[in-house]
Amino acid sequence: MVKLSEVIRNKKIVMINFWASWCGPCRVEMPSFEKLYNEQKNNGFVILAIAEDKDRAKLDEYLKQKPVSFPVLVDKDNSLAQKFKIESFPTTVLIGADWKIRQVEEGVPRIWNFPSARRWNIRARMSQEREIIVETMA
Repeated sequence: MVKLSEVIRNKKIVMINFWASWCGPCRVEMPSFEKLYNEQKNNGFVILAIAEDKDRAKLDEYLKQKPVSFPVLVDKDNSLAQKFKIESFPTTVLIGADWKIRQVEEGVPRIWNFPSARRWNIRARMSQEREIIVETMA
């Protein structure tokens, strides 16, 4: 079991992404989350991907083909998604070190406008190829 209090400790921001391997938009954003995580993990940033898949074998196969370096947790009975009142996938929730929810994004937005990203001088946008482009602003 992973406790949010342990994940948040010493972190500035936690991104919780509710997704499923069968969800097309979820698959689109996952490589960009991997890039963002690798660029920012040493700056107090962590991603928790909460998989809402019912078929564990299909989830495992997807992650074998497209591995990520951030934690992927399985919400077996969808209780966490229900607790957060998640209505669609993907849904991304940003939580600050103070435990406050900073932002909720449902779906894959054209422009990511995370307040914390501005502090890191990061901008992310959706390209015409449906990929999230993460850029460091000068």
